[in-house]
Amino acid sequence: MDNKPQKIDNETKNVLKNYFSATDDLMDKGIIRSSKYIADIAEYLCQEIYGITLCENQRKPGYDGVDKGNKKYQIKMNNSKKRTNQYIGNPQKYDFLLLMITSNSKLFIPSIEDTFISVYRINSKNLLGRKYIAKKYIRQETPEFTIDNDFDVVKLAMAAGATFVARSTAFHAKEATSILKKAITHKGFSVVEILSQCPTHYGRKNKEGDAAAMLEVQKNNTAPVGSKSLEDNPHMIPRGIFRQEEMPEYCEEYDKIVQNAMEK
Repeated sequence: MDNKPQKIDNETKNVLKNYFSATDDLMDKGIIRSSKYIADIAEYLCQEIYGITLCENQRKPGYDGVDKGNKKYQIKMNNSKKRTNQYIGNPQKYDFLLLMITSNSKLFIPSIEDTFISVYRINSKNLLGRKYIAKKYIRQETPEFTIDNDFDVVKLAMAAGATFVARSTAFHAKEATSILKKAITHKGFSVVEILSQCPTHYGRKNKEGDAAAMLEVQKNNTAPVGSKSLEDNPHMIPRGIFRQEEMPEYCEEYDKIVQNAMEK
């Protein structure tokens, strides 16, 4: 296929994670009884990731969309905790199956860490004679694309033992300058994350606009640690100093060991 998979923007990723979490609660309460409602989500994602043109007539027999090379695609998503197999339609009527499996699904492969949706692209020639595929079959395949959980630099730094950990943005220049000064003068392991804009590539690919628009996102989607704004809007990105502790510094402690050894 000529089309390369494209990234899904962070806002869409977060909305999807919250959505699937909400459907779990609705299922537990008996409000919804099946997972048919996710078909539109699967088609939207494949359209965004692969540039597939969806069929205008949703009752089109046998496939859901075509790519720029006029290859036909059947699109399926599995989010069921009960189903042990996946219906794949008639492989004779499409060229490729795009199968999306969420981390909620019983078909999800647990070894794929930090991923909440795996996308498999399977040639229909390998599916001839089948109407369903099971987890055993899926284990033999490798996801072509995954939608992953976000990577939190602050949490990683704190877990690694940094004694000064902070975050700011390019928009909050005065705040960032103050934090950097404190980090530089801090005795010990310091980590400062600065969220900055990249309109040339990231902004275009994620439809976040030009440099000014991306700075506005930093302004509107972040809030100081411990602020009322963050309390009222927990989805916002916290910024500020997360840890500032005085602890024995590695090099100084090592020098003491060397000095003690030399005195003996």
